[in-house]
Amino acid sequence: MIKNFNFFLFTFFSSYANCQNINLDYLLANQIIESRVIKISGVSLLENTNYQLIDFHLKKLRFKKSKTFISKDNLNDKITLSEKEGIDIINQIINDNNHSWKAEMIDSADIVDNYSSREAMKKKDKKQTLIIISKPVFIRDKTIAIVYFGNFIYYKEYGYSDFCFYKLINGVWTKWIEISSWKDEK
Repeated sequence: MIKNFNFFLFTFFSSYANCQNINLDYLLANQIIESRVIKISGVSLLENTNYQLIDFHLKKLRFKKSKTFISKDNLNDKITLSEKEGIDIINQIINDNNHSWKAEMIDSADIVDNYSSREAMKKKDKKQTLIIISKPVFIRDKTIAIVYFGNFIYYKEYGYSDFCFYKLINGVWTKWIEISSWKDEK
């Protein structure tokens, strides 16, 4: 009887914690969309992240011993990761193949699947914006998140992406320290 009760408690709290993580994922994604997306016309969020696409950025988390990342805006803002933390973050990002964004949880973007996203974007209004947001990895008591964000505008053939730390400040997820970035302007 006690084993069953303990199993029930474990299952309940595991499910509860998982729901809280999912809600935190969507809160962060919605705040990123609201604050960072260049809204020309419609906005589409890629349902799943192709992690081969962001390997360029993940390389910045492969280091020996530890590494300190410093904000470009405020040199006093910094975070140090151990080698193990860097590896754990990479593994969490790469190994989460089951993650997909759900339309009912995203406020201001349509969800498009990986296979048809490029064709769907070309067929729609040329001013369509495609965004990619990885599943966040939370660290430091869930007050800091690491997220890949890409914003691509087809009619301008313009895009940029970055891999950043976001910090929870007064209940709002704020881009904090950049790990890596890429920009293409034609």
